[in-house]
Amino acid sequence: MRTTGVLAAIGLLLATGAGAQTSLSSLQPGQWTTTVTVRQIGGSGLPTGTPTSLRPITYSGCVTSARIEDWARSAATKDVPAGAFRCQPGSWTTANGRITGSQTCTGTNVTIRGSVDATYTPTSVRGTVRTETRSSRATLTTVSDVTAARTGACAF
Repeated sequence: MRTTGVLAAIGLLLATGAGAQTSLSSLQPGQWTTTVTVRQIGGSGLPTGTPTSLRPITYSGCVTSARIEDWARSAATKDVPAGAFRCQPGSWTTANGRITGSQTCTGTNVTIRGSVDATYTPTSVRGTVRTETRSSRATLTTVSDVTAARTGACAF
C-alpha cells in the first residue's frame, strides 16, 4: 500500500499553519484515494528535455485517526517534520471549508517555497499546490492539482 503518498499529499495541503488544527480534526479516518497532477513545470537552468507537465498519479492508502491527530499536533505547534529541511510557515487562513497558506523550507544549498489554496470537507480535499525550488544551479517551478477523497473504511 502506498500510504506515504496519500499522507504526503493530504499533509502538504493541510498539515501546517494557524487554524489547520480545526480542519484536520474534521477529516475522517479511512481509506483515501489521492490524485496528483503536475500541470505546469518551468524554471531556469533545467536540463534539456525537462517535461512541462506530468501525467496524473493516483494512489490509495489508509489514513488513521492517529495520523490525523499527528497532523493536528504539528499544526498547533508549527513543528512540521521535514527531514533535512528547516521550514517556516507563512500566513495561513482557514475559514468556510477553505485553507490557504505558504511555507518556506531551507536545506543545504536549496530553498523551497510553497503555497496552497484548497477546499476541504470531512471526506474530500481539492487544491492547488505551487512550488519554487531554488539552488545555485537551477530554479524549478511547479503547479500541481491535488484531489483526495475518502472511499470507505481502511482495508487491513
